[in-house]
Amino acid sequence: MSVVYQLAVTPWQATRYLSEGTEDFCGFAVDAARVEDVRDADGLRELLLCKTNEANFPADEPLHILKAPIGPFVHTRRAVGPLHPDAFLGGVTEDSPYDPSGVVSAGGATAELLWIEPGRLTPGSELWRFHPGDLNPELAAVYHGVAWGLENAQTGEFVAAKPSKLMGARGQARLGNCSPSTSKPTEENRPPSPSSAPKNRPKADSRGCRRACGPSASSTTRG
Repeated sequence: MSVVYQLAVTPWQATRYLSEGTEDFCGFAVDAARVEDVRDADGLRELLLCKTNEANFPADEPLHILKAPIGPFVHTRRAVGPLHPDAFLGGVTEDSPYDPSGVVSAGGATAELLWIEPGRLTPGSELWRFHPGDLNPELAAVYHGVAWGLENAQTGEFVAAKPSKLMGARGQARLGNCSPSTSKPTEENRPPSPSSAPKNRPKADSRGCRRACGPSASSTTRG
């Protein structure tokens, strides 16, 4: 059975999905199959560390949960503290109630806490809306891929953003037997020269993603 990741997104990020068709995501996540019995908004807030940043996840407003199937360009790692043997690039630091063991529990369910690196939604991803005190979530949108974008589950309308050059797979076609005007690369699509290519890969830093995708701006991944 395919793995589906489950993570919380802020209200403004959910609005971007629905109104702009944006397709980026990242943040703390769990295996959805391990927590399928947790269906109340408060329990999900506890599982996904929303309570470390309550300003972005108000308890009196609906909680938006993203369910994203695993894909070849979805990169995850265990969200463990700096002293954990599985810590990657220095591990994760986070405010309480984060547990550096990388294990979360709520509503009788226990799961490993994961960190999803910034990337593009996988086709079939679903955005759900959990209302406080209601155990029956509402499907808000479904992502159908780059061409179709997100389908609003209430209206049936589709909205797609312009694909980002920085996320997901992309390629460059080299066409033969073309006229010079069509085969000559332009400044926009010309591949970088060796002299302009970065010589050192930058260290990973998840602070910007945490600001954009959810849990807490105080969290850092140290290289």
